[in-house]
Amino acid sequence: MSEWIKFHAELTKGAKRGLPRAVRFVYLELSLLSRPGSGSIDLATGMSDCAAVSDMLGGNSREVREAVALLSAGDDPMIRFEGPKDRRRLI
Repeated sequence: MSEWIKFHAELTKGAKRGLPRAVRFVYLELSLLSRPGSGSIDLATGMSDCAAVSDMLGGNSREVREAVALLSAGDDPMIRFEGPKDRRRLI
């Protein structure tokens, strides 16, 4: 099988396989959206980090909330939020 997304195998066969499928798909979407920004995405102002991600991705907001919580947890999170309140970025 051709790897049409470079880290597809990592998301489906590696350690991240333990994450729920919806969480892995949100991570995939965020990764693709962050490519033009060299790994970061400007978030909408006036929203919480989670609400801004949900607004950007659309879809089921409960799944996005769960994904943000799981992906940003721990000592070495898969995503993180940076910047002052009026210029937040997802990394």
